[in-house]
Amino acid sequence: MKVVFVIGGLGFGGQERALSTLANLLVDRGHHVTIVCLFLTPVAFPLREGIKVVWPRIDRQKMGKIQYAFRSVRYLRNVIVRADAEVVVSFGDWYNSFTIISLLGSSRRVVVSSRMGPELRLGLVLDTANAVLYRFAAKVMVQTKRAKEIFERRFSCERIFVVPNAVELYGGPKVVERQKVIISIGRLSREKGHGMLLSAFSMLDAPSWRLVLVGDGPERERLECLAIRLGIRERVEFLGSR
Repeated sequence: MKVVFVIGGLGFGGQERALSTLANLLVDRGHHVTIVCLFLTPVAFPLREGIKVVWPRIDRQKMGKIQYAFRSVRYLRNVIVRADAEVVVSFGDWYNSFTIISLLGSSRRVVVSSRMGPELRLGLVLDTANAVLYRFAAKVMVQTKRAKEIFERRFSCERIFVVPNAVELYGGPKVVERQKVIISIGRLSREKGHGMLLSAFSMLDAPSWRLVLVGDGPERERLECLAIRLGIRERVEFLGSR
């Protein structure tokens, strides 16, 4: 099967990691995979040999939002048609509508994958576009049963199914010495709720425990200052991207 994934980019992030893992799995099973990116980014996670990655030639910084939106739709349609895709999987609520619009009138099946909290609002324009356009998708993929229930009510769509994130299994020690550590893995951005995590940890009457945050992002400096104000900085480790 020829599968095309659409995503913003391939830098550090949860949906980028999930897409990379899924793309590798499909290639291992003999499918042809193309990843189409909307922005130029680094490639944070390893991809199998044989996966084709397509990068845009348009520069978001040199044009307005509306012009960029039209150019992106045309870019997606041209690339997907050239790839002769049988199935198109769009990764991310910010980009799903673009993918659907780009393929309206074509025979290609579009699966959209919601990667955010199901109750998170993205703004009037995008929320409205998703509510209208998700009905044209062959399937809507969510990560939890709770998300499925919310989406069925919100979008009046019956083609919603649950696919948890895939993981790769690695060999390693089966017996390790356990430590008193709470670990959080994720991008340090406001919607992830790390501020709430730090506040909760500061209330924990367990001075021998440590909190480890793996990931980086725009909230890192603010979170480090918050840890200082809460008096827990010496028990909180910020490891950055891994």
